[in-house]
Amino acid sequence: MWHKGYLHYHTGFSYPEGRKVDVEELREEFKALGASFVFCAGDHGDNEGNYFWGWGEEYQDYYDLCEAASTSDFLFIPSLEIHLRFSEPPRRKEHHACIPGMVSLHEVGLSTPQPYPYVSLARDPEDFVLKTEEKKLSPIINHPHLSTICFFNGPDPLAVPAFYNFSYLELFTADWPNCFLCDFGLYLKFLSDPRASAMACCSGIDNALRPTGRLSFEPGKVNATYLYIPNGVFTKETLLRAWNDRQAYAVHGNLLLDKIYPIPSRNLIKTADNPSISFSVCHQMQEKIVKAAIYRNGINVYEDNKILSSSYAIEWEDRESQDNENHYVIHVTTEAEEHLVTSPINYLNN
Repeated sequence: MWHKGYLHYHTGFSYPEGRKVDVEELREEFKALGASFVFCAGDHGDNEGNYFWGWGEEYQDYYDLCEAASTSDFLFIPSLEIHLRFSEPPRRKEHHACIPGMVSLHEVGLSTPQPYPYVSLARDPEDFVLKTEEKKLSPIINHPHLSTICFFNGPDPLAVPAFYNFSYLELFTADWPNCFLCDFGLYLKFLSDPRASAMACCSGIDNALRPTGRLSFEPGKVNATYLYIPNGVFTKETLLRAWNDRQAYAVHGNLLLDKIYPIPSRNLIKTADNPSISFSVCHQMQEKIVKAAIYRNGINVYEDNKILSSSYAIEWEDRESQDNENHYVIHVTTEAEEHLVTSPINYLNN
């Protein structure tokens, strides 16, 4: 019932011959890796800024291609990368976001003005969040730490009120794995605030400089996101419902959840008892797991750092839970610095 997919994947569908990505070949490669969906972040330019496609008036063509390339067992979901602009040039100051399942850019107040026809801009993050909520869309904050230290010069994500209403935070990208601890730290701080306590997490590829490359050529460990679809009914509608319900976990490497109960979800589980969680996790290549931790409202409340096994299982009860809401995420780490992080399991103590 868990479906594996790749997010924040820049395509090269419109590139010139010799560099163009064949949609059918890409689909078969993803399927060979065990995936059943990809969130397509748009084509991307080369180092000279050529060959952008998917933004502005081109979006409908991009959307139609993704629809036509999808099959009953593999889905291409349009999920363009959006530039959240916090100032105007000459000083660039922005964060990025992806919005899976969009039908029209204009519906969420995006523009592609000159001299930036190759990007979609949102100049008012608060209005952007309101419009995505109206359309029942669940946007992602992309590579938050990278956006503050790189040439994007974005503001501290924790200082942006609109970000507390975002549905997902991206914890990993393939080419910046060293940012994980900073992004995970940001995630825990968001979860400690009631405004964002049910924020989910995901993992991205962000092959912006390699949109014609294959996933198997990506440097380092490949990142995946898993979505839970009950009853095995896999369609675009059930996939996006799982996404909107935040039934997700993120992986950097080859860790896999064998079992988890309750399923991570944006919904609150009402209980008069102590909140409890059971899960089992394994490494698909038999690498050793070295640590498993549980965080409540962004604070570490359980940790086992003496595992040294390729699998781990626990049934855990929180005997010191707080009154009202409690939000739990699981973090598992391997000897080879691979990570698995769940979206929150949300309890409401009566």
